[in-house]
Amino acid sequence: MSAWRRLGASVAIAVPLSLCAAASTEAEARPGGGSSFSGGSRSSGSSFGGSRSSSSSWGGGGSSSSYSGGGGDLGPGGALALIVLGAVVFGIKALAEVAKSDDGWSTGSGLTGIDAVDHSTLFDEPVSFTPSRPWRPKPISLAGLRQHDPHFSQILLEDFLYELYTRAHEARASTDDLGLLAPYLDAKVRTSLATRGSRTVMAVGGVIVGSMRIAKLEQKDGWDAIEVEYESNYTEAYSSQQQQASRLGFYAKERWHFVRRQGVHSRKPDETRGFNCPSCGAPVEESQHDECSHCGSRYGTGEFDWLCNGNVLEREETRGPTLTGYAPEVGTFDPTIRDERRDDRLAALQAHDPEFDRTRFCARVELIYHELNEAWSSLQWERARPFLTDRLWLSMRYWIHAYEQQGLRNEMVNAKVDRQELAKVELDPFFHAITVRVWAEAVDKTVHVASGAVVGGNPLQPRGYSEYWTFIRSAQRRGAASVASQCPSCGAALQINMAGSCEFCGVKVTAGRFDWVLSKIEQDEAYRG
Repeated sequence: MSAWRRLGASVAIAVPLSLCAAASTEAEARPGGGSSFSGGSRSSGSSFGGSRSSSSSWGGGGSSSSYSGGGGDLGPGGALALIVLGAVVFGIKALAEVAKSDDGWSTGSGLTGIDAVDHSTLFDEPVSFTPSRPWRPKPISLAGLRQHDPHFSQILLEDFLYELYTRAHEARASTDDLGLLAPYLDAKVRTSLATRGSRTVMAVGGVIVGSMRIAKLEQKDGWDAIEVEYESNYTEAYSSQQQQASRLGFYAKERWHFVRRQGVHSRKPDETRGFNCPSCGAPVEESQHDECSHCGSRYGTGEFDWLCNGNVLEREETRGPTLTGYAPEVGTFDPTIRDERRDDRLAALQAHDPEFDRTRFCARVELIYHELNEAWSSLQWERARPFLTDRLWLSMRYWIHAYEQQGLRNEMVNAKVDRQELAKVELDPFFHAITVRVWAEAVDKTVHVASGAVVGGNPLQPRGYSEYWTFIRSAQRRGAASVASQCPSCGAALQINMAGSCEFCGVKVTAGRFDWVLSKIEQDEAYRG
């Protein structure tokens, strides 16, 4: 889907930027990849399910996330597109200083919080550059975490990392609200977030994680430590006396460092995560940010759950996404990156579920491909709700609003899947995941709605591309994949509410509990395996 590519991702699923992070280039769009998530910059992949450029980055991860989706001036549903506006009104392009990388981070201390934004660097037109094949870092294996945590699930970990990031940014306007996250953010991280850019904000909303990647894992001295790279958009609101503009939209790239005592077990999918006391589960009280008033456990230690004890802001810019370009495809003809354990794990999946059928699974992949394209092109995005995890759906919905705010619509005409290849199979105690490389083609064009003029893409020439799509399903579920648009629980025609539940039987169908749902879309040139 070329539309997703224009958005670019990895999520949804936005992606790590390639080569010249601050430069701007034309990008494609399509549900899953397209315009640059970083405000026009061509990016290399997604994560959380992103596609071609970093702008769409279809969210990409587990389905348990519950961050609120809609309503309100700053909610992901209503004013998400304000990110597009931001300082575009003033033509401002603010570039962030690149924080020095700390390859020698240690388990106990974390990274130094750096929050520098250089607003003195302003220029009227973004610098352009020729896209080149991005460098692919070696993928990080998290299998070591399972040695001390038999419940470990990467899908659930990514869900936690995503929601904590979202909640932390939404709480930046109030030190009291940030204090409620004291069990999961230490004091210096909370201070770094509260004072970001030396700006006094009234509210922060429209937080969309375009790309999220676990970049490091270190295990020593009885501790586990991970470093997570985020790319995101968010909108800040100010009082009119403080700022020329009452709202500004930002693109940010940052790294967060987490630690956890070895031996702590991950929460199960059915255990509600309210970001309460990680020891006893009691709510965090507004006046009690040092220790739990119920069980006496100290907060901010990492003894009971993951704790962010360091963060670095690498880039922060005020600029909206470019949605009318048409970047060349990269990596479509590269060999498929196949996990060397693919066949063994596929055999294990089939032993666990004798009814699993590859032909039916691939048919469901094609069904979801067509449903997403129809929902994207028609702007009836709710049609895609049953087939995507919550996070991926919300991230992609942001781009629907971004197009609408600019009076545009991206269309995928005559979209079809040419072939598929299984690239990776993952099995954990709670979820099974299958990554498929999808080769497809479509006529990808962006239209100015009022005039009908084609402002991006080629309306006459189909465009071929490939992407890596990751699907998840509950490990407790067995049976062949469904190839019909019906509720997998009651069999009724799919009608899903905003919570992702069937309107007839009330069962949540977007969590992968009953059937395979799409969790992540990654560009072929960005996929790391």
